[in-house]
Amino acid sequence: MANSRFQKVTGACALVALVVAQNAAAGPFTIKNISTTNDTETTVHIDGVAAEEFEIAYTDANGKARKTTVVTNGIGTRNVQVQAKTNTTITVTNLTQGGSSTVVASLFTPPSDIVVSAFTVDPRSELTFAGNTFALTGTFTTVDTMVDYDPASPTYGVEEGFVRDLSIEAIGSGGSVQFVLAGTPTYTLDLASVWGFEIPLGGLSIPRNMAFSGVLSYNSVSSPFDATFDGDVTFFADGSTGASGILALTTDFGPAAGTLAAAALPQIVALPEPATWLLLVPALTGLLSCRRRPQAHARSAH
Repeated sequence: MANSRFQKVTGACALVALVVAQNAAAGPFTIKNISTTNDTETTVHIDGVAAEEFEIAYTDANGKARKTTVVTNGIGTRNVQVQAKTNTTITVTNLTQGGSSTVVASLFTPPSDIVVSAFTVDPRSELTFAGNTFALTGTFTTVDTMVDYDPASPTYGVEEGFVRDLSIEAIGSGGSVQFVLAGTPTYTLDLASVWGFEIPLGGLSIPRNMAFSGVLSYNSVSSPFDATFDGDVTFFADGSTGASGILALTTDFGPAAGTLAAAALPQIVALPEPATWLLLVPALTGLLSCRRRPQAHARSAH
Protein backbone atom coordinates (compact mmCIF):
# COMPACT_ATOMS: atom_id res chain seq x y z
CA MET A 1 0.00 0.00 0.00
CA ALA A 2 2.83 2.38 0.84
CA ASN A 3 4.40 1.86 -2.56
CA SER A 4 1.04 2.40 -4.24
CA ARG A 5 0.46 5.70 -2.40
CA PHE A 6 4.02 6.80 -3.16
CA GLN A 7 3.52 6.07 -6.86
CA LYS A 8 0.26 8.07 -6.95
CA VAL A 9 1.83 11.08 -5.22
CA THR A 10 4.88 10.92 -7.45
CA GLY A 11 2.65 10.71 -10.55
CA ALA A 12 0.53 13.65 -9.42
CA CYS A 13 3.63 15.75 -8.79
CA ALA A 14 4.96 14.89 -12.23
CA LEU A 15 1.63 15.92 -13.79
CA VAL A 16 1.63 19.25 -11.92
CA ALA A 17 5.24 19.85 -12.99
CA LEU A 18 4.30 19.11 -16.61
CA VAL A 19 1.36 21.54 -16.52
CA VAL A 20 3.49 24.26 -14.94
CA ALA A 21 6.19 23.70 -17.53
CA GLN A 22 3.64 23.91 -20.36
CA ASN A 23 2.15 27.14 -18.98
CA ALA A 24 5.58 28.65 -18.51
CA ALA A 25 6.49 27.76 -22.09
CA ALA A 26 3.24 29.14 -23.44
CA GLY A 27 3.84 32.72 -22.39
CA PRO A 28 1.79 35.79 -23.46
CA PHE A 29 0.60 36.65 -26.96
CA THR A 30 0.14 39.91 -28.83
CA ILE A 31 -1.98 40.86 -31.83
CA LYS A 32 -2.14 43.71 -34.30
CA ASN A 33 -4.41 44.50 -37.23
CA ILE A 34 -3.27 45.66 -40.67
CA SER A 35 -5.60 46.82 -43.44
CA THR A 36 -4.81 44.74 -46.53
CA THR A 37 -6.14 43.90 -50.00
CA ASN A 38 -6.90 47.55 -50.85
CA ASP A 39 -8.34 47.91 -47.33
CA THR A 40 -11.09 45.34 -48.03
CA GLU A 41 -9.69 42.95 -45.41
CA THR A 42 -8.04 43.13 -42.00
CA THR A 43 -4.98 41.00 -41.38
CA VAL A 44 -5.02 39.85 -37.77
CA HIS A 45 -1.39 39.18 -36.90
CA ILE A 46 -0.99 36.84 -33.90
CA ASP A 47 2.40 36.63 -32.19
CA GLY A 48 2.58 33.93 -29.54
CA VAL A 49 3.92 30.42 -29.10
CA ALA A 50 3.97 27.58 -31.63
CA ALA A 51 1.02 25.20 -31.90
CA GLU A 52 -1.43 27.23 -29.82
CA GLU A 53 -5.07 27.44 -30.89
CA PHE A 54 -6.76 30.83 -31.19
CA GLU A 55 -10.35 31.90 -31.81
CA ILE A 56 -11.05 35.09 -33.76
CA ALA A 57 -14.51 36.59 -33.24
CA TYR A 58 -15.70 39.54 -35.32
CA THR A 59 -18.64 41.17 -37.11
CA ASP A 60 -18.38 40.78 -40.89
CA ALA A 61 -18.92 43.46 -43.52
CA ASN A 62 -22.63 42.55 -43.74
CA GLY A 63 -23.19 42.80 -39.95
CA LYS A 64 -23.14 39.06 -39.13
CA ALA A 65 -21.24 37.63 -36.16
CA ARG A 66 -18.41 35.33 -37.26
CA LYS A 67 -15.85 33.09 -35.55
CA THR A 68 -12.83 31.27 -36.90
CA THR A 69 -10.11 29.20 -35.22
CA VAL A 70 -6.45 28.95 -36.20
CA VAL A 71 -3.28 27.33 -34.87
CA THR A 72 0.00 29.24 -34.72
CA ASN A 73 2.86 27.97 -36.86
CA GLY A 74 6.31 26.74 -35.87
CA ILE A 75 7.56 30.18 -34.90
CA GLY A 76 4.39 31.08 -33.01
CA THR A 77 2.85 33.53 -35.50
CA ARG A 78 -0.15 33.59 -37.80
CA ASN A 79 -1.66 36.10 -40.24
CA VAL A 80 -5.42 35.64 -40.67
CA GLN A 81 -7.53 37.58 -43.18
CA VAL A 82 -11.00 38.63 -42.01
CA GLN A 83 -13.56 41.10 -43.36
CA ALA A 84 -14.57 42.80 -40.14
CA LYS A 85 -17.03 45.69 -40.33
CA THR A 86 -15.30 49.03 -39.88
CA ASN A 87 -15.08 50.38 -36.31
CA THR A 88 -16.17 47.05 -34.81
CA THR A 89 -14.12 45.00 -32.35
CA ILE A 90 -12.12 41.93 -33.31
CA THR A 91 -11.57 39.66 -30.28
CA VAL A 92 -8.76 37.11 -30.31
CA THR A 93 -8.89 34.42 -27.58
CA ASN A 94 -6.14 31.94 -26.77
CA LEU A 95 -8.01 28.64 -26.50
CA THR A 96 -4.88 26.79 -25.39
CA GLN A 97 -3.90 28.83 -22.32
CA GLY A 98 -6.69 31.40 -21.93
CA GLY A 99 -6.63 35.15 -22.22
CA SER A 100 -7.91 37.44 -24.95
CA SER A 101 -7.08 40.69 -26.69
CA THR A 102 -8.96 43.05 -28.99
CA VAL A 103 -8.36 45.41 -31.91
CA VAL A 104 -10.68 47.73 -33.83
CA ALA A 105 -11.31 46.96 -37.50
CA SER A 106 -10.94 49.40 -40.37
CA LEU A 107 -12.61 48.45 -43.65
CA PHE A 108 -13.33 50.15 -46.98
CA THR A 109 -17.05 50.94 -46.72
CA PRO A 110 -18.46 52.74 -49.77
CA PRO A 111 -20.13 55.17 -50.18
CA SER A 112 -18.92 56.47 -46.81
CA ASP A 113 -15.29 56.44 -47.95
CA ILE A 114 -12.87 55.71 -50.78
CA VAL A 115 -9.45 54.07 -50.96
CA VAL A 116 -6.67 56.24 -52.35
CA SER A 117 -3.39 54.64 -53.47
CA ALA A 118 -0.58 57.03 -54.45
CA PHE A 119 1.79 54.90 -56.57
CA THR A 120 5.46 55.66 -57.12
CA VAL A 121 6.96 54.21 -60.30
CA ASP A 122 9.85 51.78 -59.81
CA PRO A 123 13.03 53.15 -61.46
CA ARG A 124 13.50 49.83 -63.27
CA SER A 125 10.42 50.59 -65.39
CA GLU A 126 11.20 51.45 -69.00
CA LEU A 127 9.68 52.27 -72.39
CA THR A 128 11.04 51.56 -75.87
CA PHE A 129 9.85 54.30 -78.21
CA ALA A 130 10.99 55.74 -81.58
CA GLY A 131 14.06 53.51 -81.56
CA ASN A 132 15.17 54.58 -78.09
CA THR A 133 14.84 53.15 -74.58
CA PHE A 134 13.62 55.50 -71.88
CA ALA A 135 13.50 55.11 -68.09
CA LEU A 136 10.04 55.71 -66.65
CA THR A 137 9.75 57.85 -63.52
CA GLY A 138 6.91 59.56 -61.70
CA THR A 139 3.65 58.89 -59.88
CA PHE A 140 -0.02 58.13 -60.40
CA THR A 141 -3.00 57.61 -58.12
CA THR A 142 -5.77 55.03 -58.12
CA VAL A 143 -9.07 55.67 -56.34
CA ASP A 144 -11.29 52.72 -55.37
CA THR A 145 -14.90 53.87 -55.21
CA MET A 146 -17.00 50.70 -54.87
CA VAL A 147 -16.71 47.07 -53.73
CA ASP A 148 -19.31 44.30 -53.38
CA TYR A 149 -19.17 42.32 -50.09
CA ASP A 150 -22.47 40.45 -50.64
CA PRO A 151 -21.78 36.71 -51.21
CA ALA A 152 -25.19 36.33 -52.90
CA SER A 153 -24.45 39.05 -55.47
CA PRO A 154 -23.32 38.18 -59.03
CA THR A 155 -20.64 40.88 -58.66
CA TYR A 156 -19.36 39.60 -55.29
CA GLY A 157 -15.74 40.63 -54.81
CA VAL A 158 -15.67 43.15 -57.65
CA GLU A 159 -13.99 46.46 -56.87
CA GLU A 160 -14.30 49.53 -59.10
CA GLY A 161 -12.14 52.63 -59.37
CA PHE A 162 -10.36 55.13 -61.57
CA VAL A 163 -6.89 56.56 -62.22
CA ARG A 164 -6.02 60.22 -61.64
CA ASP A 165 -3.01 62.51 -61.16
CA LEU A 166 -0.81 60.77 -63.73
CA SER A 167 2.63 62.39 -63.70
CA ILE A 168 4.94 59.99 -65.56
CA GLU A 169 7.90 60.97 -67.70
CA ALA A 170 10.14 58.84 -69.93
CA ILE A 171 13.75 60.06 -69.95
CA GLY A 172 16.65 58.73 -72.02
CA SER A 173 19.43 59.57 -74.46
CA GLY A 174 16.78 60.16 -77.14
CA GLY A 175 15.17 62.97 -75.13
CA SER A 176 12.02 62.87 -73.02
CA VAL A 177 8.37 61.92 -73.30
CA GLN A 178 5.52 63.32 -71.17
CA PHE A 179 2.01 61.91 -70.95
CA VAL A 180 -1.37 63.58 -70.37
CA LEU A 181 -4.43 61.38 -69.83
CA ALA A 182 -7.71 61.96 -71.62
CA GLY A 183 -10.32 61.91 -68.85
CA THR A 184 -10.15 59.46 -65.93
CA PRO A 185 -9.55 55.83 -66.98
CA THR A 186 -11.60 53.30 -65.01
CA TYR A 187 -10.86 49.73 -63.94
CA THR A 188 -12.35 46.75 -62.11
CA LEU A 189 -10.62 44.19 -59.90
CA ASP A 190 -11.92 40.74 -58.92
CA LEU A 191 -10.88 40.43 -55.27
CA ALA A 192 -13.02 37.38 -54.43
CA SER A 193 -10.28 35.00 -55.54
CA VAL A 194 -7.90 36.22 -52.81
CA TRP A 195 -10.30 37.11 -49.98
CA GLY A 196 -9.80 34.89 -46.94
CA PHE A 197 -6.39 33.58 -48.00
CA GLU A 198 -3.39 34.11 -45.75
CA ILE A 199 -1.00 36.45 -47.54
CA PRO A 200 2.42 34.82 -48.07
CA LEU A 201 5.77 36.59 -48.05
CA GLY A 202 5.61 37.19 -51.81
CA GLY A 203 2.05 38.54 -51.64
CA LEU A 204 -1.17 37.54 -53.41
CA SER A 205 -1.68 38.64 -57.02
CA ILE A 206 -4.70 39.12 -59.28
CA PRO A 207 -4.87 40.40 -62.90
CA ARG A 208 -5.18 44.12 -63.60
CA ASN A 209 -5.85 45.12 -67.21
CA MET A 210 -6.77 48.59 -68.35
CA ALA A 211 -7.07 50.62 -71.55
CA PHE A 212 -6.44 54.37 -71.60
CA SER A 213 -5.62 57.19 -73.99
CA GLY A 214 -4.32 60.72 -74.08
CA VAL A 215 -1.66 62.95 -75.60
CA LEU A 216 2.09 62.50 -75.35
CA SER A 217 4.81 65.03 -76.01
CA TYR A 218 8.05 63.70 -77.52
CA ASN A 219 10.75 66.36 -77.38
CA SER A 220 8.00 68.99 -77.47
CA VAL A 221 6.21 67.38 -80.46
CA SER A 222 2.72 66.11 -79.57
CA SER A 223 0.84 62.99 -80.64
CA PRO A 224 -2.34 61.28 -79.45
CA PHE A 225 -1.86 57.81 -78.04
CA ASP A 226 -3.92 54.75 -77.21
CA ALA A 227 -2.49 52.38 -74.62
CA THR A 228 -3.10 49.19 -72.69
CA PHE A 229 -1.69 47.92 -69.42
CA ASP A 230 -1.74 44.13 -68.93
CA GLY A 231 -0.37 42.93 -65.63
CA ASP A 232 -1.05 42.15 -61.99
CA VAL A 233 -1.76 43.91 -58.73
CA THR A 234 -0.15 42.28 -55.70
CA PHE A 235 -1.27 42.62 -52.08
CA PHE A 236 1.29 42.23 -49.29
CA ALA A 237 0.85 41.36 -45.61
CA ASP A 238 2.15 44.77 -44.49
CA GLY A 239 -0.80 46.45 -46.24
CA SER A 240 1.14 47.73 -49.25
CA THR A 241 0.16 47.12 -52.88
CA GLY A 242 2.28 46.62 -55.98
CA ALA A 243 1.38 46.85 -59.66
CA SER A 244 3.45 45.48 -62.52
CA GLY A 245 2.86 44.64 -66.16
CA ILE A 246 3.35 45.35 -69.84
CA LEU A 247 2.63 48.69 -71.51
CA ALA A 248 1.71 48.89 -75.20
CA LEU A 249 1.07 52.19 -77.02
CA THR A 250 0.16 53.28 -80.54
CA THR A 251 1.21 56.81 -81.54
CA ASP A 252 1.84 58.96 -84.60
CA PHE A 253 5.52 58.21 -84.06
CA GLY A 254 4.91 54.47 -84.25
CA PRO A 255 4.33 51.78 -81.60
CA ALA A 256 5.87 51.84 -78.14
CA ALA A 257 6.22 49.05 -75.57
CA GLY A 258 7.65 48.69 -72.12
CA THR A 259 7.29 47.54 -68.53
CA LEU A 260 5.76 49.40 -65.61
CA ALA A 261 6.12 48.58 -61.92
CA ALA A 262 4.93 50.73 -59.02
CA ALA A 263 4.12 50.51 -55.32
CA ALA A 264 1.71 52.24 -52.94
CA LEU A 265 0.23 52.08 -49.44
CA PRO A 266 -3.58 52.35 -49.80
CA GLN A 267 -5.34 54.77 -47.46
CA ILE A 268 -9.03 54.93 -46.52
CA VAL A 269 -10.35 58.47 -46.98
CA ALA A 270 -13.70 59.34 -45.40
CA LEU A 271 -16.25 61.26 -47.49
CA PRO A 272 -18.69 63.77 -45.98
CA GLU A 273 -22.28 62.56 -45.92
CA PRO A 274 -24.74 64.43 -48.20
CA ALA A 275 -26.81 65.40 -45.17
CA THR A 276 -23.75 66.98 -43.59
CA TRP A 277 -23.26 69.17 -46.63
CA LEU A 278 -26.93 70.23 -46.54
CA LEU A 279 -26.54 71.28 -42.91
CA LEU A 280 -23.29 73.12 -43.60
CA VAL A 281 -24.59 75.21 -46.52
CA PRO A 282 -27.03 77.43 -44.48
CA ALA A 283 -24.43 77.86 -41.74
CA LEU A 284 -21.74 78.88 -44.21
CA THR A 285 -24.17 81.23 -46.00
CA GLY A 286 -25.06 82.92 -42.73
CA LEU A 287 -21.40 83.21 -41.76
CA LEU A 288 -20.53 84.86 -45.06
CA SER A 289 -23.50 87.22 -44.71
CA CYS A 290 -22.32 88.29 -41.26
CA ARG A 291 -18.78 88.87 -42.51
CA ARG A 292 -20.05 91.09 -45.32
CA ARG A 293 -22.48 93.16 -43.16
CA PRO A 294 -21.11 96.67 -42.33
CA GLN A 295 -20.26 97.26 -38.69
CA ALA A 296 -22.67 100.19 -38.07
CA HIS A 297 -22.11 100.35 -34.31
CA ALA A 298 -18.37 100.48 -34.72
CA ARG A 299 -18.61 103.45 -37.11
CA SER A 300 -21.08 105.40 -34.88
CA ALA A 301 -18.74 105.08 -31.95
CA HIS A 302 -16.23 107.22 -33.76
